[in-house]
Amino acid sequence: MRAALTPSDPSRLRAQASSGPALALAKTMGIGKPFRVGILSREQIQGLSPSERIELIELVWETFVEDPETLPETREQRAELRRRLSAHEQDPDSAQPWSKVRTDLERE
Repeated sequence: MRAALTPSDPSRLRAQASSGPALALAKTMGIGKPFRVGILSREQIQGLSPSERIELIELVWETFVEDPETLPETREQRAELRRRLSAHEQDPDSAQPWSKVRTDLERE
């Protein structure tokens, strides 16, 4: 039995993407590269074991960890960022350095 993969272990995730159930599924479908959009149908994903589906999720999640800029911001997130920037520009002295915030949090 294979050990569980976690997003904190990117080297194993990358290695697994080229050898595990994901590749095996892609090969049975005659696909050269696993995980291209539109390749796996809902039925094919549901046909995977629970551990294989979790592995698939972890592999996909790792692509976001490697390049977080690819995650789109929602309208709400953009509005919140604008609100925070505006508040900071109106009162820049209200900002605290990360070291102080961290110290305060560690005391709680």
